[in-house]
Amino acid sequence: MRYAQDLKLQFVGILKKPFSFRYACAASVVFHFLFLLAGSLILSFFQSPPFYKPPLVFDFVFFPVDEFDNSSSRADERKKTDERKENLLQESKTSESREPRRQNLASQIEQLGEEIDASAESETKAENKASVREKLVGTLEPTTLLRPKLISDRPRPVSIKIPMSRKQQKMLRKKFKKWAHDFNKMHLPDSTLVWKHKGTEYTAKFFHEAAKTSMDIDELLIEISTEDNGNEVTSELRMKRLAFSSFAQFIDYWDPNVAIHDDVLEGRFHSNTKITLLSSRGVKPKFKGKVTTASYDINISQSGFPYLDRKKVFLGGLETGVKAIRLPKKFLPLSNDSTISESNIHTFQEETWITFRGDGGYTWKIDSSQNEEHRQNFSDQPFFIIGSKKKKLHLKGVLRGKVLVYSPGKIVIDDDITYARHPEISFTAEDYLGIVSDKDVEIAHPSVTGPGDLNIFAAIYAKGRFRVRHRSGKRGATLFIYGSLTAGSLSATEPRYATRIRTDKRLEDQRPPNFPMTDRYEMVDWDGQWQLKANE
Repeated sequence: MRYAQDLKLQFVGILKKPFSFRYACAASVVFHFLFLLAGSLILSFFQSPPFYKPPLVFDFVFFPVDEFDNSSSRADERKKTDERKENLLQESKTSESREPRRQNLASQIEQLGEEIDASAESETKAENKASVREKLVGTLEPTTLLRPKLISDRPRPVSIKIPMSRKQQKMLRKKFKKWAHDFNKMHLPDSTLVWKHKGTEYTAKFFHEAAKTSMDIDELLIEISTEDNGNEVTSELRMKRLAFSSFAQFIDYWDPNVAIHDDVLEGRFHSNTKITLLSSRGVKPKFKGKVTTASYDINISQSGFPYLDRKKVFLGGLETGVKAIRLPKKFLPLSNDSTISESNIHTFQEETWITFRGDGGYTWKIDSSQNEEHRQNFSDQPFFIIGSKKKKLHLKGVLRGKVLVYSPGKIVIDDDITYARHPEISFTAEDYLGIVSDKDVEIAHPSVTGPGDLNIFAAIYAKGRFRVRHRSGKRGATLFIYGSLTAGSLSATEPRYATRIRTDKRLEDQRPPNFPMTDRYEMVDWDGQWQLKANE
């Protein structure tokens, strides 16, 4: 009894002693293992028959199946299994006799084939010629609809791109730059040029495409070819000739007494000499396009703070020391173009005041009879208005058409000149105006133009000087030019006008009728890769 009492005391002591987390986890695992073991033993007494497979839920819903009879006993189930075993034994015995059956089947097939051949021969003998002809026609008729072979189904030449080395790209870019500057001097249209570079021979073929109409721009296609690992490779480059209308502002000689101050230019700018910038009282110029100058420096004049930040002035970048672009010595407005009809040319021998009408026509008054007004309509084709050397042409109004106004003398702008259809609003706008003078283009006196802003929608070319008369006055008006301004030189516009020039995007690919072009070409499209032509 003492021993049993000791065990009881020990057990009570264990229960009173608190368990640690380690012992509690171990006890839980042992308890769950014993519980699962006991449950599996109990379920083994209720084992289901081996041949029974409980049907799926979808089988009951969608397919007719036999219901399972829960009242069937185990004796019936064992009987069914014994019957299945006997059936399997019988199938195994009959499998040995399958080969002779296959041989008998083959012989039957051969016999049937012979009978079919014999019946076919008897039928062909009995048929007449007409029936045979009908069968032949039936056999020749197509049984399926097939798509006819097209030219596009033939193998086409595929251009395989081959990377070009950096040294080759650098060498070719130098060549392209030289050709762009001196193409007209080299006299290379539709010709071939061969040269060697580091032992490799290169060939350049030039294909010059002259402007087809008076508003088109010359283009140049250059095909470069060489050999790479025994294969001939080519690379194509396309250039276009620059028209002066492609520049927002182009100045041949910059007057050092004139400074760019309260001016905003949206488009490319070029000067053949050094330009001068002025910043005062927080007012400074702004170039939103690329600026190029043949000079290697620019003048900056500043009064007060803040200091002029070049990055905030030249938003499109500044490039100095470029090659100068010269103005043409002589301009021919008609350029010996035989496609221009005489009905689209109007020449004035006196000083004339021309007003463009927004309905597609224009009116004019001449100096000898200012009380009498004449009218004429523009055609759909480019129209040319030509003045005389010593007589002025005065312009104003709303233009609807494609017009070039040329004078060997002076052209005066008396008031606003705008388009009937603004190119930035109407995608079908086809109004173009070119104003070309061998001397000066000037803005009339304020008593003529009136107070306030002045709008000019045109591409202006003044070989002499672009001038604003009587520029003194109150500050606050703006001279807005939508198109371009090219001049041999220009006067100051302030304080009468601050200047805003915005490029007409259409002038990148077209120009006003026979507007002057430069002697330069610029690269338009080149991927910098070689092409290897092969068949698929």
